[in-house]
Amino acid sequence: MDDFKPRKIGDKMKPEDFGIKKYKFNDDGTLDVFESVDLDKKHLTELPFNFGKIDGSFDCSFNLLTSLKGAPEIVDGDFSCDGNNLITLKGSPRIVYGHFGCSENKLVTLKGGPENISGLFNCSDNNLTSLNGSLEEYYDDFYCGFNNLKSLKGAPNKVDGDFHCDNNYLTSLKSAPEIVNGSFYTQHNNLTNLDDLNLNGVSGRIYVYYNPNLKLTERQKLWATLNPGRLVLE
Repeated sequence: MDDFKPRKIGDKMKPEDFGIKKYKFNDDGTLDVFESVDLDKKHLTELPFNFGKIDGSFDCSFNLLTSLKGAPEIVDGDFSCDGNNLITLKGSPRIVYGHFGCSENKLVTLKGGPENISGLFNCSDNNLTSLNGSLEEYYDDFYCGFNNLKSLKGAPNKVDGDFHCDNNYLTSLKSAPEIVNGSFYTQHNNLTNLDDLNLNGVSGRIYVYYNPNLKLTERQKLWATLNPGRLVLE
């Protein structure tokens, strides 16, 4: 991406210039598209239109975007803005009926993100120091690994898939989700205890290896014995 040359958006550009064939311009100037939109690796510094509703997925990954201005309001499929230069999610779609990916940016906050996401949420590989701005519940996996998190402040209360907070700087799991209906991944952190994690709220395995200062209480050791294979220490 460092070799990209910025692409300027001209006033005379048409949707066809971006491979968009099924569309309609609304009276307010927004562009509804009746197919998926692929703007991946187009060297864009800004989105070329003010999109409205997308009857498919919308991919603007691996460009040079610093803003999501012009992003669609509603996406019937997945939305991906991975690999840009975003520091905020302001301008995100309001509703995404599929997955939402914003990894490999420079995000410092999740505020401004969608109001509703039906699929997984991936904000890994950013500069996040908290999860403020997260939704209360996600219906699939939640990825926030490889950030600068020292706490899980702002984390969702419920995740219906896996929860990944590995490869951060966490010393405790305070504010972790109360319910995770998949597995909980928190390896490669600086955890000293699991006191703030609701062990019985995690349906799958709990991965805590590569936390060299982690110490379990007798109660937690008993839980691990009664639930063999659920607590993965190495």
